Amino acid sequence: TKDEWKPFLPLVLVCSPLSATGLWLVYALDLSPPADVIPMFAGFSLFLGISILATAILSNTSRSRRSIETVDFIAVTAIALGGGVVTAWLSVGVGEILAFYLILRRYNATLSVATAVVVSAITVWCAAPVHLGFGDQAAWKVIAFAGPGAIIGGVVAKQLVMKLGAVRLKFLFGVWLLVIGLSEFVAFG
Repeated sequence: TKDEWKPFLPLVLVCSPLSATGLWLVYALDLSPPADVIPMFAGFSLFLGISILATAILSNTSRSRRSIETVDFIAVTAIALGGGVVTAWLSVGVGEILAFYLILRRYNATLSVATAVVVSAITVWCAAPVHLGFGDQAAWKVIAFAGPGAIIGGVVAKQLVMKLGAVRLKFLFGVWLLVIGLSEFVAFG
């Protein structure tokens, strides 16, 4: 319903600048990740995948939250800032953590994923000047596939989300993260 989407804009307006700030702090302070990036990414994906699968399996059918509670504003503030840092290191992070939190707190699943995608996109665009401005740092082969893939995914995602429903969306998202995490461990472990 329309009421379930009321938190969307406030969440995006709070999280996007904080996530970009976290990302730029890493660049400005030249902060290194606390561990090797590939195992960190794989572990991060596995943890989130298992957590989301657990919430999908154990989820109840109670109503979605329609307003943002104070505890949620505090939590998403920390998630956005920390997620921006993780995104600077792994190229993913803020969206996955934010989606997981919002789904766990029983916000509408579609709203949760949409919020996460918008915040992720804004964060990544904030990093673009650094990566595209230094020629050799830009992974043009990745950009050539990821750019069109993101556009196609954005167009297809809405229809897919509407047809799947909340529980199936959570389940699919969890399985996808597990596959990513396991493939990273197999390929680089």
